[in-house]
Amino acid sequence: MDKEKIELDFSKISTSLKKVNMKTYIPEFISNLTKEEKEILFRYAVNKELWDDLFLILEPFISKAPYETPKDLKLEILKGEYSFSKIKNWFEILKFLFFILSIQQKIPRPNLIYKKEIQKEFGINDVTLGIWLDFFNKPFKDNRKFSSRQYADIINDFTRTDVFNDNIFHEFAYKTYSKKKLFTIVFDTDTTDSNKYSLLRKKMQTVAPENDDDNDFLDWMTNRRKVPLSLAYRFLMILKKYEPDLLQESDIKSLLQKCWDIP
Repeated sequence: MDKEKIELDFSKISTSLKKVNMKTYIPEFISNLTKEEKEILFRYAVNKELWDDLFLILEPFISKAPYETPKDLKLEILKGEYSFSKIKNWFEILKFLFFILSIQQKIPRPNLIYKKEIQKEFGINDVTLGIWLDFFNKPFKDNRKFSSRQYADIINDFTRTDVFNDNIFHEFAYKTYSKKKLFTIVFDTDTTDSNKYSLLRKKMQTVAPENDDDNDFLDWMTNRRKVPLSLAYRFLMILKKYEPDLLQESDIKSLLQKCWDIP
């Protein structure tokens, strides 16, 4: 899902910037720029046609705000239902975007995204979020809120795979995968919830990975009740790698679909 990688998530800008003291934020940002960058930024700032075009692009999404979570805006954009035939100068917009990308490391990153918002997106509690952040070794795992860059890194880690296209990405990416749901893929039988956990644990213990990383991951999984999409996907790939007869279905997308369709 490299093409789905979230470089920046703008869905909280309209509301979150209210938390920022602009009197200190803007001077700090300007002071980080070179003389040439300041001149370029000023030219863009007074370019009315550019901002008219940008507004035409943003207006359909702004008109539906506020969005409850950053995910909601991303899904709105992925619908691809909008036409921008009135745009006058796409080339100028691209130049502006490339300029912003060139100075993005100089843009101060206030902490805007609260931990509870990420918990809401994935339907998990604070303890589970902490476990996931710890697995991905995030140095900011104990933060109460995150910058846009930190937030993007978190979402990328939780959702990245290599099997999805734009049309079905949102059906799976923000789902939480429990041991109960993973059981429905690994075993074609029905039993009590307690037995599901036990049988899945036993199956994981019989797998003998040749790779230390795979082995460490399965050890970690044995004590986890919920995982994000990226780790559910990794779990299935490991089982298919070392137990090829266990999962007859070759399409991981279909396996995940089966996993989610069963309550």
